[in-house]
Amino acid sequence: MKLDSLDIIITVFFDTKRRHDVDNQVPKFLLDSFTESGFIVDDDEKHLHSLTLKTGYDKENPRTEIEVITYD
Repeated sequence: MKLDSLDIIITVFFDTKRRHDVDNQVPKFLLDSFTESGFIVDDDEKHLHSLTLKTGYDKENPRTEIEVITYD
């Protein structure tokens, strides 16, 4: 897709309410793989304008959701 102007919101839903470090849940290799695969042009500040990391709780359905917002 070669997206070149975007924001990314990553939300990790845990199955427990114990303490979690949100920055430990989203490894750097995720953004690097987006670049290597050609999904985004690069994960530098020229292309990726913001990266938001969030957490949530869902005992029945723990998961990670990735939202990509693109700009023309």
